[in-house]
Amino acid sequence: MTVYSAVSTTLNVTVTELSGTAMLTLTGPSTVAEDTTYTYTGKLTGVGGVGLAGKSITMSYTMGGSEIAFPTSATTDASGNYSYSVSFANPGIYVLIARWAGGSA
Repeated sequence: MTVYSAVSTTLNVTVTELSGTAMLTLTGPSTVAEDTTYTYTGKLTGVGGVGLAGKSITMSYTMGGSEIAFPTSATTDASGNYSYSVSFANPGIYVLIARWAGGSA
C-alpha cells in the first residue's frame, strides 16, 4: 500500500483593468490539484459594459518572479466571454495573468 503525504497548492488570480474604457476579468478556482486541468473564464468589455467579440486574450503565469506565456491564446465570443484550460505540473504558488493588447472595437 502506498501512503501519500498531504499536499496543497494555491493559485492567485488577478483581474486586470485595461486603459481607456475596456475591462478584462478572469475567474476560476484559486486552489487546485497538480496535473489536473481546470478552466478559467473571463470577459472583455468596452463602453457601457458591451462585450468585445473576436479579440485575442493571451494567458501567462508567474512562479518565483518569472513570467511564462502559455503557448496558445483564447478568443472572445460574440458576448466578449473567453475560457482557457490550464494544468499545473508542480505544486507551488502561481499568479495567472490574462491580457488583451488593446485596439479598436
